[in-house]
Amino acid sequence: MKRYALILVLSLAVWCSACHPARETAPISGTLTDAGNDTLIVTCYPLVPPGEGVAHSDTLVMHDGTFAYTPAADTLPQEVTLTPKGTERYYALMFVPGQPVRVSGSPDDYRLEGSTFNTLYQQRDTLFRTYSQRRQYIEAHPDSDLSLYLLSQLLEQAAGHAYLRRAFPTYAATLPPDHSAELAALFKTLGRPVQDGAFAPLYRYWDEAFRRSRILQENRKSIAEGRPAPDFTLTDLQGRPVTLSALRGKHVVLDFWGSWCGPCLDGMPRMKEYYARYHDRLEIVGIACRDTEERWRQAVAQNRLPWTNVLNTDDPDVGLLYAVQSYPTKIVIDPAGKILKITTGERPTFYEYLDTLFN
Repeated sequence: MKRYALILVLSLAVWCSACHPARETAPISGTLTDAGNDTLIVTCYPLVPPGEGVAHSDTLVMHDGTFAYTPAADTLPQEVTLTPKGTERYYALMFVPGQPVRVSGSPDDYRLEGSTFNTLYQQRDTLFRTYSQRRQYIEAHPDSDLSLYLLSQLLEQAAGHAYLRRAFPTYAATLPPDHSAELAALFKTLGRPVQDGAFAPLYRYWDEAFRRSRILQENRKSIAEGRPAPDFTLTDLQGRPVTLSALRGKHVVLDFWGSWCGPCLDGMPRMKEYYARYHDRLEIVGIACRDTEERWRQAVAQNRLPWTNVLNTDDPDVGLLYAVQSYPTKIVIDPAGKILKITTGERPTFYEYLDTLFN
């Protein structure tokens, strides 16, 4: 009888542990002080794609300031903030798969323990405040996940500055020096532990970005006014193939845009006006880039775009084929298939050119 009683007790213990996992085993746990209340807002920011991922938030109820949390996407590194509800103060940490982290203290004075990465992450604003400090750390630690994280931040910043230089040339002198070439060289030094480790998705993202950049630079040589427009085939809203060469005999405007692009959408009313004015001699092919099919269809419907609309894909990637770096980009092609004009941004000069071309 005692044996059966013992079995019952052990069974209940196993069942209870399954229902209430031990807090210490959670990837993120801790005891917070001076939080202000017992409700904690946990927000996770995915690192891939950099600056574009969708944040995920959860609400936890702490017990005597203690909490435990497992991110929904627990196989990917994520930046995490812990914000006591109703306050603007927060704890910041990095969730690294396989490296549990424990938080203790107040929002103004807290410790991150159990994770080597987070020990340095917490000091990033003092240890890695300048470009030189970050570069030196990366050079000295090619096998460190933190090196990839710091490099990713620098690459994202450099990409933003490159866009500003292209879109607003008059402000170029106010921007920091361009370190793109140096950053590309640093990326090549990152070792196998980084390439195959917890931050591998972030490494693969930038590896692919560099590959695309090399192709884009090569394609730029052939995308110029007076050169033949490369042929392509994409699918329209009705699922029909649209081939550029099949539109010969009319002038064609390739409009590279996206539902996420404010300037692109701002220019649609004037585009529609000019399409109505010159439609007998002009066809517009709107090529939605970096969009999902759902967002593309919604944007076309909401903006009532009357011209041919296609969705860019990875195969073929027409944006890459035409070396598009800024949105919108408008390319005017003559009836024989030759590039006449390339315009980046939403500019009056594009419409002035059409008036000159057709009058």
